[in-house]
Amino acid sequence: LLWDEDSNGASTWPPLVLNNDTIYTVHAGQSVTSRSLFGSFLIWQYTNNTVRGGVAAFGNTLFVPAVGALLVLDRTTGALITTIELNTPTEVPAINGAPTIVGGNVVIGSSTGEVYAFDATTFTPAWTRSLGAAHGVSSPVSAWSTNVVVGTAAGSIFLLDAADGSIVNSFAAPGAPTARIVSGITVDGNVAYFTTNAATQNLVALNMHQVPPLQRPSVISAQSA
Repeated sequence: LLWDEDSNGASTWPPLVLNNDTIYTVHAGQSVTSRSLFGSFLIWQYTNNTVRGGVAAFGNTLFVPAVGALLVLDRTTGALITTIELNTPTEVPAINGAPTIVGGNVVIGSSTGEVYAFDATTFTPAWTRSLGAAHGVSSPVSAWSTNVVVGTAAGSIFLLDAADGSIVNSFAAPGAPTARIVSGITVDGNVAYFTTNAATQNLVALNMHQVPPLQRPSVISAQSA
């Protein structure tokens, strides 16, 4: 054991480690912290009771999900640079997953079934894709080739073009719609791995290599956890 530090708050997703010297953690409903990997001393803490999910980095910028928003922080100081509002006129979406950086955009999904992309440098909107209210996103989105990989509460996986958000492919996980995808999707090479919720308890591997548009990829395996 190198060190053990009281994190002062629940962390829903794994922390982000950068440059082999700094670890960034979101403490749901409390704060975002930056700590040294060497001794775990606190570098900075940004307090906000709406933060949740995971964190992504682009250059010297951190992107942190919050209630109805994506917060942009300075990675060195923890100062708030800007707040990207995701609210609609009728609802405040829950953002519980983690963003990812793909094609120069930061991409995040919401509980209302929207996937948002913003330029990671200017923070301006790049595109928004609505997957439908049944396809709420509570897990981190992933990147595969030039696509964004999104798992939903209806047990569907969508491949979106990272450039414009258009749907390249979509398919149902074994057991959908009961099989909700609430974990992150890990992509290794051309295979996507994910687990489904307690109702179905599947560990699934999907081969996404050379999949024709709008056709279902082959299932390599689907095993009960």
